[in-house]
Amino acid sequence: MDILLTGNLKALSQDFYSCMSSDYHVVTYSSEEMQKKGEERLNQVFESYTFHSVFYFSAEVDGEEKIGNETGRLDEVISLCCAHQVKQMIYVTGNGPKMHREKGCVSDRMIQMEACEEMCRQRAREGALSVMVLRVPFIYSIKGSDSRLEGWVAESIRDKEIHLPSPASQVTDFLNDQDLGRLCARMIDMPIQQDYTVLHAFGDNAMTLEKLGCMLSGLSGDKKRVVYGKRWPDLPVESRGKAVQTEYSWFPRHDVEEEIHTIYEEKKKALAQRQGQKKPGFSTAVLAEKIRIGGEILMMSALAEVLNLWVSSNVLLQFLDFRLLVVVLMGTMNGFTAGLLAAILACLAFLGENLSSVSAQVLFFNIQNWIPFAVYLLVGAVCGYTKDRAGDREADLTEEYDILESKYVFLNGLYQEVLKGKESFNAQIIGYRNSFGRLYQVVKRLDSLMPDKIVLEAVASLEDILENESVAIYTIQKDRHFARLSVCSRSLTRELSKSLDLSEHPELFDTLRRRQLYVNRQLREEDPAFTMPLYEGDDLIGMVAVLRADDLQMNTEFANKFSIITSLISTSLQRAIRYGEEKATSDYIEGTRVYRPEVFHKVLAVRKEMKEKKQADYMLLRVDTTRGGLARTAEHLCSLIRANDILGAGDDHSLYLLLSQTTREDFGYIAPRLEASKVDYQILTEEEEACCLE
Repeated sequence: MDILLTGNLKALSQDFYSCMSSDYHVVTYSSEEMQKKGEERLNQVFESYTFHSVFYFSAEVDGEEKIGNETGRLDEVISLCCAHQVKQMIYVTGNGPKMHREKGCVSDRMIQMEACEEMCRQRAREGALSVMVLRVPFIYSIKGSDSRLEGWVAESIRDKEIHLPSPASQVTDFLNDQDLGRLCARMIDMPIQQDYTVLHAFGDNAMTLEKLGCMLSGLSGDKKRVVYGKRWPDLPVESRGKAVQTEYSWFPRHDVEEEIHTIYEEKKKALAQRQGQKKPGFSTAVLAEKIRIGGEILMMSALAEVLNLWVSSNVLLQFLDFRLLVVVLMGTMNGFTAGLLAAILACLAFLGENLSSVSAQVLFFNIQNWIPFAVYLLVGAVCGYTKDRAGDREADLTEEYDILESKYVFLNGLYQEVLKGKESFNAQIIGYRNSFGRLYQVVKRLDSLMPDKIVLEAVASLEDILENESVAIYTIQKDRHFARLSVCSRSLTRELSKSLDLSEHPELFDTLRRRQLYVNRQLREEDPAFTMPLYEGDDLIGMVAVLRADDLQMNTEFANKFSIITSLISTSLQRAIRYGEEKATSDYIEGTRVYRPEVFHKVLAVRKEMKEKKQADYMLLRVDTTRGGLARTAEHLCSLIRANDILGAGDDHSLYLLLSQTTREDFGYIAPRLEASKVDYQILTEEEEACCLE
């Protein structure tokens, strides 16, 4: 399972990452990397992995002073999450802005942070992404992070004063990053089934800044002066919430007062090591290398002058230019800079040799005398550049080789691990995702006597078990070839048509009539990936379809899980249908097909839940019965409406018509038929629907 951690990760240490399960593949991409490498690199990260969850740590976390363009970075991450169908995003932010607004303090920083949360809320409301906002106090670790608390501890070691940003009376809280890591791991394992959720994590280390100052000033033995700020910046404060304990059985284990001395000792060691390290420069290898090159140039140049002087009286050897040979050797052996230095020394030597016999005016104003200078400099530059270019090419090839080698080692190790741990991994899958406990949860969710409630829970169960959000359930009338959409995943609500002509899908229809699982092995775009029929006795009453499945899901394991869960759904539906037939006389008003008020309330509540979860649509009409009475009007409507539409009576004895899978746009095709049959109706608003449910 791939998990992405991005944003402000400075306060997190290795203790946080150690809390993540070994089954997770955790990818980190900090805000600093985002600024350096840009949006394109982050997009490549999303394309390289299939992230199950994304944690975005706000710039507000740990009371950072500069938050920059936080809304822009968050919008970029949310857009990528939506584009790559990430299951959930956890937005980890500070709890300061919300608390200070309640105290009447407003700042530009606070407005930007609230705009970020409103952005998350809006995306969740649109159904594009499931977002959880986790508000946290100050984060600290025992060692190995750049948390705010460690910064104050460092001040107590280095400086004579400790500067705290707020008045001494402000109450704040501290959460250990290992406790936060345990909470984040549980959020991945047990996501809350809501579009938008806000949770408060607390460290159970509430204290005033005055108490914190006393703790810090006494760490080094000699009392340090503590300077408190005069304003209330947007910093984390104390905020407790029971939701994290209720949902995740989580509570913090670490006590900052007990661990502050350990943090002090670790920080003291780190600062001592940092001060003891010599800065890289000319003191060691670099200086020795430069001295060697300089010495070689001087020695070889001196040797060249001696040799030139020696051969000057020999007619056979006068053509030799040892200065040019030195320039070539230095440039070829030591690079561009050494080549130029050797060329300059050669030019100076040539100049000194000729000035003794020729005047400077003749030497410089005669263009022919410039040729030796040009040759020395050109040869030194070309030889040095060739050496540097070859070295750079070698370094690039070495780096490329190292990268390829690391990739090969990783892939080979991954391959060997898969081969060795196949049985163990399968056991983990069976024990974790498809255990008897999870099957029991599915059975429990489907334990209802209302068909609408069963299909609603069926979609949620299939999405959870199959890890696929393209599930749809259709109903099919006896001896008909039209399948009508009952409920579907929220991502398909605006995409699917409300009915499906099975005669246009002969292979699919034939497989369903044989009571077999249909698998779209030919990958036809018009057919679902997997489809399972639902039968009541010998009658085909519906089908469950997975519209889309990726390459990794087109396998036998996925098909078996789909068949098992669909069989449980079929059993529950059969039981509910038989129960409904037995109770037909008590559920309906005598002599009609109109639900009694108490039954209709339950049906309407389930349909409303489907609509709120964006898994189904409906419209509710109040029908006028003053002309023919309730019974005659209902009988007349039965000949006009579809089989999946519902008639029900309200507490006010009014007749209501619930049009299944109907939107305002769809109603434009239904209204003329009702008006032509002289049916007087009124479309109910949301407030009026709420009154019906009371």
